[in-house]
Amino acid sequence: MRNSNSKPIHEIIKELIKQQHLQPGLDTAKVILAWPEVMGLNVAKETLKVSIHNRILYVSLRSAIVRSELMMLRTDIVAALNRKVGYSIIDNVVLR
Repeated sequence: MRNSNSKPIHEIIKELIKQQHLQPGLDTAKVILAWPEVMGLNVAKETLKVSIHNRILYVSLRSAIVRSELMMLRTDIVAALNRKVGYSIIDNVVLR
């Protein structure tokens, strides 16, 4: 028999995330984890660091050639990562 005060676990987790203001960190983790999958193995191997600040994705690369190729694809990269995450989380990509 179900208690009138009981809630499904997914609702409790959503409330906890909202109360503790954990959503921005979870969003950042989603994008960082999606980077290798969206960009592929070769780009992932050349990637040194991925971070997000103020809706801008910062990517440090070890190869200037890869960086210059990705510069031309920045809008496509933003769209692909936002699509993978399921909503708009980044607006721009800075490649270093």
